Amino acid sequence: MIENAVHVAAAIQRIRDRSVATKLAREYDAGRHRLNLLASDGFKELYGQLFDTFRVNMCPQVVAAFSDRLIVQAVDVAGGADDGDLASTWRRARFDAVQIEAHREAVLTGRSFLLVWPNSRGDVRVRVQRSDAFEIAYDDEGEAVAGVKFWTPAGETTRQRLAIYYADRVERYWASGGTSVSNLVPLPEDPVEPNPSGLLPCVELRW
Repeated sequence: MIENAVHVAAAIQRIRDRSVATKLAREYDAGRHRLNLLASDGFKELYGQLFDTFRVNMCPQVVAAFSDRLIVQAVDVAGGADDGDLASTWRRARFDAVQIEAHREAVLTGRSFLLVWPNSRGDVRVRVQRSDAFEIAYDDEGEAVAGVKFWTPAGETTRQRLAIYYADRVERYWASGGTSVSNLVPLPEDPVEPNPSGLLPCVELRW
């Protein structure tokens, strides 16, 4: 049985619970609006294409009006860190660009997540995680115990991928039991990978 199974299952359920609202937000942002302003089928037949022609999608501008004003001004490191090393890591991780994406996702869907994980060369990489595929698991005292990534890969219809990020490792599974974590199959390749930082590698941004 996986560590903190109850809290991981609760995190998966929260991802599922907000999936409908998140999908609707993305649809509107992309210009696919659910407009039901037409009074009758006859009116729709006469004027439906006209409405489609002059309809303007203002959703991205509304999101940008808030997200463009959000800037991370400082980062504190436990135990202290050399400012030069921190600035170099910031640049290599392209954090100026990453934070724009993270803030936009948070404003659009209500939250976003940052996952810090080294690449194959050991360089720090910060990746934005979508709110409809990521959540942080909290224990009964409200302490974060794991980052939970749960998504359906392209082409899959009956099972999902699950990655659980702990402070010392990440575990990867195939899942087919909804929010249950009792019916998991470890990935054949690299099901467990050490976390070199020794810290929980994710953080949540809420709007």
